[in-house]
Amino acid sequence: MSDVTHKTLLRQLNRLGLDEDSLPDAQTWKKLLSIVNASYKAHDEDRYLLERSLEVSSTEMQYMIDELKRSSESTMKTMLDSMQNGVMTISSKGMILSFNRSAQNMFGYTLGEVIDRNMEMLLPEKYRHEYEELVNNNFSNMLSVPREVEARHKDGHVFPLLLMISEFYVGNERQFIVSCVDMTQQKQMDEQIRRSQRIDALGKLTGGIAHDYNNLLGVMIGYAELMEMLVGDNEKLLDYCQQIIKAGKRGSQLTQKLLSFSRPKLEESTRVDINHLLLDSREMLEKTLTVRVKISMQLQDELWPVWVDQGELENALLNLSINAMHAMSDGGSLHIATENVHLGIAQSVLVNLPEGDYVRLSLMDTGIGMDATTLQQVFDPFFTTKGEEGTGLGLSQVYTFVRHQGGGIYMDSQPGHGTTVSLYFPRYSGDVIEQENTLDNEALDDLPVTSARILVVDDEPALCLFVSEVLSDKGYEVLQAESAEEALECLAKESVDLVISDVLMPGMDGYRLAQKIKEQYPHIKIQLMSGYTDDKQETEEDKILSANLLRKPMGSKDILKKVADLLKTS
Repeated sequence: MSDVTHKTLLRQLNRLGLDEDSLPDAQTWKKLLSIVNASYKAHDEDRYLLERSLEVSSTEMQYMIDELKRSSESTMKTMLDSMQNGVMTISSKGMILSFNRSAQNMFGYTLGEVIDRNMEMLLPEKYRHEYEELVNNNFSNMLSVPREVEARHKDGHVFPLLLMISEFYVGNERQFIVSCVDMTQQKQMDEQIRRSQRIDALGKLTGGIAHDYNNLLGVMIGYAELMEMLVGDNEKLLDYCQQIIKAGKRGSQLTQKLLSFSRPKLEESTRVDINHLLLDSREMLEKTLTVRVKISMQLQDELWPVWVDQGELENALLNLSINAMHAMSDGGSLHIATENVHLGIAQSVLVNLPEGDYVRLSLMDTGIGMDATTLQQVFDPFFTTKGEEGTGLGLSQVYTFVRHQGGGIYMDSQPGHGTTVSLYFPRYSGDVIEQENTLDNEALDDLPVTSARILVVDDEPALCLFVSEVLSDKGYEVLQAESAEEALECLAKESVDLVISDVLMPGMDGYRLAQKIKEQYPHIKIQLMSGYTDDKQETEEDKILSANLLRKPMGSKDILKKVADLLKTS
């Protein structure tokens, strides 16, 4: 092609705002040149016709370019909208050029509401000045480096966001791609793990002292009961004994509350219909919360049963209701609802549970609500917003109870908009299990007594002596040992019908002792007792012994009932 033709073509392209570099590829450029060359040969002497031919050719080229551009943009938009991360492109001035569907869902804005607007509209006020500096520096400090910030939703709420910015060029213009990840669910999962770790640490702390503490309480209660038998009609001394016993039992209850952080009380779980529990508890709740708080209930028909400790569930319900009342000092309403729900992957992540069927128990109040900082700490042991009036253990115990039952808990709250607490319990599909206690209705004086010989094993001498005294007074022949090793030495020499042993002892523990007794003396009955057990039973026999554990501190009636029950099954 001659230079004249080439220059003429470029002149026509320039009229359309195009040049060689703007053509999509070499093949298309070659096609255009061939069209021009053919036109030139056909109209060699007619410059006017040549110019018209070039105009038509360049117009066709522009159409081709536009079609390719539209096709490319459509493909790119489809790709971006299919991404789970929010993706937007912004200009060097910080103006939003594109906004994919995930970003629209994440921030609550439509495409038309953000295009050609400054990205700072998506950030809280405290980030505005910092954002201006980043734009002025072309985001040099953030390129390809993930950074966690706070973002602002269209409705005003702030949420954690992970940002990563990369640069690219369109012609000579510098632009940026911004990838966004909503960190709300990840933060909630991290908080669940952090909370579990704190409560596990508290459980280990309390469990470490519970055994010795319950031994002391057992000695105090036990000897007070023995004194009570000896004082006769001396009402003053009798009252002293009863006060000691009462204080000891209160100490035992406090220990049990602390131990609830470290071990589930699964042996006390039963099949529970939460709807029936709520209806039975309604009058009690109304009296507790007073007339200032209006209680309403929305209970799903045919609610699935759950397998939980009913007493602990009642305590949790009362605890949460009282908290709601304290959040409504000027009065308000408490709405309680139950619902059968199936948690998929997305929902189960929020409460750190596996997928499956659950019963949800929700309590919604109209109180003052909580900010995000307070909400993150409400389940922490010893955290309280009530000052000296609160212990900081209530919600921690609720959380621990729910987790021990295989469930989850989720709390949602905003200042001025009340609080919603949702408890999730796994659906129970098993049969009803009736727990039998053969001696509950028998009077202590009517308990059968045989000429049994009993070995008591405990590393606490005072407690060992107390148990021995109770059994001796009832007519049993009693031997004593202060360790498992001493107990085995005694069994090698003496004939014994029943061994009552502590679980946690120096050297060999109660479970290992029971295993050796079963191997060497299978006819001997075994009863374990403990003020604390870490539930690390390994065999089925261990689990049976644990389920029938005599928990310290125990009174003389508890001991005699257990012994009579065991010996009656001989």
